[in-house]
Amino acid sequence: MRKQHLSRSIRRLTLVYYKMSSSPLEKEFTGKTYLFGSNDSQLQSLKLEISDTLVTLHIRKASTDYALNFTTGEWYYSVTELPGPNLVPNKNIDVLRPFKVAGSYTWLDNNSAEFTLRYIESPHTETITCVFLNNKVGVSFKNVFSKPDDIKLIEGKSAEN
Repeated sequence: MRKQHLSRSIRRLTLVYYKMSSSPLEKEFTGKTYLFGSNDSQLQSLKLEISDTLVTLHIRKASTDYALNFTTGEWYYSVTELPGPNLVPNKNIDVLRPFKVAGSYTWLDNNSAEFTLRYIESPHTETITCVFLNNKVGVSFKNVFSKPDDIKLIEGKSAEN
């Protein structure tokens, strides 16, 4: 009885994170550049490149380009110049660059992908959610410091229009 209870408890503790490794619509999103108007996150553009083993999220924030790499089902380790959530005053952040990160992603449904970027030498994580619909994308950024009211959906449009 006790062993059965323990087995059930252990199964409940299993972290089920990866929902979908691909979307049947991902070919429609890959390679497209989406442009954004003025916003608090200073996001200017986003482009998604999908290969068999790697997804690269190209973002332009505050006039600086960043390429963030992700895999599904495991963590992809790399470095980035993109500062993550931190407690260090911004003027001191440069001494910490480049930042070691691990990226993983999952498709939440056919149109929505969630990209998780763990900053290795800090306890912080940034989650980028993208919702693709026709020639538009909605993007939100969430981290440990985000309050529910702080998470805003930033709407972008395909540069091809």
